[in-house]
Amino acid sequence: MEYNINKHTAITLGNFDSFHRGHRELIDFTKVYAEKQGLLSVVFTTTPSTAEFFGKAEKKILKNKKEIAQNFCDIFIEHPLNEQFLNTEPEQFLQILKNELNAKAIIVGENYQFGKRAKGTPQLIEKFAKENGIYFKVIELLKENDETISSTAIRDAIQAGDIKKANSFLGYPFFIKGEVVPTAGRGASIGFATANINLEESLISPGYGVYLTKTTLPSGETLKSVTNVGTKPTFNVEAPQIETHILGIDLNLYHKEIKVEFHEKIRPIIKFDSVEDLKTQLRSDVKIASEINI
Repeated sequence: MEYNINKHTAITLGNFDSFHRGHRELIDFTKVYAEKQGLLSVVFTTTPSTAEFFGKAEKKILKNKKEIAQNFCDIFIEHPLNEQFLNTEPEQFLQILKNELNAKAIIVGENYQFGKRAKGTPQLIEKFAKENGIYFKVIELLKENDETISSTAIRDAIQAGDIKKANSFLGYPFFIKGEVVPTAGRGASIGFATANINLEESLISPGYGVYLTKTTLPSGETLKSVTNVGTKPTFNVEAPQIETHILGIDLNLYHKEIKVEFHEKIRPIIKFDSVEDLKTQLRSDVKIASEINI
């Protein structure tokens, strides 16, 4: 790997594919321990995920891990996952942590596995740490209402439209970013202009429905919004879209990037008998969104 970090480090290892509250337990412990001991805090992960490498990829919650990780550690390492790395013996990997990353502390979750054929375990790390004078800590899996907080549970909640649960597990609002693309302009034609995002195929999308959201504009300003995820049955449009009506403004955002945070599902997708009925419902959606504190 040849990282050759000169200062002593405290390293946490994991997938960190969503930086949910369980991941943050590991990272926060590492950060605090590093500060107390005068070490650099390091988050070490790989890309792509093992599932993605073997063609069994799940939808990504985050497009860019570094965007979040760099706020919580001194050094973020996203090592390429390839055949060579997958065939690294666990003991060899630990020697790399010691020699090239200058590890004086290693922190992992209780279900962490690594190395060739996933033979590396917390028990093996503990043995290595004792032999090499390295501090070692295992962090228990975090639970909420007797359910383990995991990226799988978060994906399931997002796809089911249970944004409140997803956000509780994440510890921050689930969000998507994307470039606003031109559309047929149906929203604007009925007085509810929208900014539409084409989401990358690899990224997860909330289940169909209308959501209370907050949208961050290119200027950095964040405003309440209402976001429709799914089809437009009233207009007989079957192609799913993510379209956001930002409260109180009507800006031309075409070809600019916006960030949409999801906070709560307001209602399911409905086919209305007329455009007037749709407009009445949209006015109600906007009123609900304006009255909820987020």
